[in-house]
Amino acid sequence: MKSGVQTMNIEEIKQKVMISYNLGGLQEIEFLGESDNVVFRIDALDGKTYVLKIHKASVSRKMIESEFLWLEELAVNKIIKVQRPVKNTMGEWTTIVRDRTTGQYAYWTLQDWLEGETLDRQPTDDELKKLAQMMVKLHKHAATWKSPLAFERLSYDIDHLVKSLHQLERLITAGVMSRKDYEVMEETVKKIVELFLTLEKTPETWGVIHADMHESNYLFHEGDPYPIDFSSCGFGFYLYDIAETLLHLVPDNRKKFVCYYGQEHWVPENHRKLIEAFIIWAIISNFAFLSQDEGEHEGLKNAFPMLVEKYCKRFLENERFLLEEN
Repeated sequence: MKSGVQTMNIEEIKQKVMISYNLGGLQEIEFLGESDNVVFRIDALDGKTYVLKIHKASVSRKMIESEFLWLEELAVNKIIKVQRPVKNTMGEWTTIVRDRTTGQYAYWTLQDWLEGETLDRQPTDDELKKLAQMMVKLHKHAATWKSPLAFERLSYDIDHLVKSLHQLERLITAGVMSRKDYEVMEETVKKIVELFLTLEKTPETWGVIHADMHESNYLFHEGDPYPIDFSSCGFGFYLYDIAETLLHLVPDNRKKFVCYYGQEHWVPENHRKLIEAFIIWAIISNFAFLSQDEGEHEGLKNAFPMLVEKYCKRFLENERFLLEEN
């Protein structure tokens, strides 16, 4: 493990969990992986299963607890089934853990486990419809929910887009991206900014969003989808959520998803152009995140020309790409 408690072994983690949470003892703990967080599955003796997350040092306690405020709101009001946060023995959602060897601190959190499977294929028509309806439920709730003053999450606004682009500029000197490709991306971002300056932030268009709703972040159980991993959630246009999902669908399924969503929630007349812009925005944001890891640079080196040729240039030329083969 690279994050926080990197020298702790499974037994030490197990002991800390038993001290920090009222689970009645642990049967098994299993390492699941690492991305934004280090993630474990925990099987307790009471028969319940949980998700343990060890959060990256760059994430503040307030950010984590704000994510959990929204999850708790969704769970308590039965808006949608989510991985409800579990409080520790101190009645808090975050547990501060210090590594005895390194002296590093990390925030640990526990959530209920959700049964289900991620899709390793394109969703069926029925699954697409249910995915769109699930997203509509989240957006309709966000339109009426007044987040507390203590709520602190990212804002997917123009500043976020521009900062992501500038972060990628550093890859030019590293030989990961050409200056020519960056200039096309820069021109694209300017056009996106102009487009979004015309958008109005209203409860119907803007609110708290998941911001990372792709096939690894929703589960299907008995035919119904449930969202997981809200670590990217923040304030944004609902169309950003849609774009993140469409990015991982084939063109025909993109059309269907937008159609199903539009049957239950308002979308603007120029939604195609806006979603195309948000798709590029989402890719740039994701690339900026990946650029922090040198191990991702080789993959990014091959990805930038694709982004420029298949998305940016077509967007600049007002050529349709969202619902077409690309």
